Amino acid sequence: MLSSITTKRLLIRDHTAEDLEEHFALLSNQQNMRYLPELLAETREAAHQNLLLSIEESKKHARTKYFFAIILQATGKLIGSI
Repeated sequence: MLSSITTKRLLIRDHTAEDLEEHFALLSNQQNMRYLPELLAETREAAHQNLLLSIEESKKHARTKYFFAIILQATGKLIGSI
């Protein structure tokens, strides 16, 4: 089940496999990741592994971890993660 919250400007939802390119762009940007250097992804594969963890957690029945994509509704672009 895909979890989501919608506001006037944003869609906050579970990650999907289709998020990979934008997820990599976010995690590989040193400026974006300055406060979370342990999550900085220098390779697409590292971002892919991070994304797979998020997707796997979202499918757990007894879910204890939550990772969400933040999508700008006007463009459909992934602009962040929480």
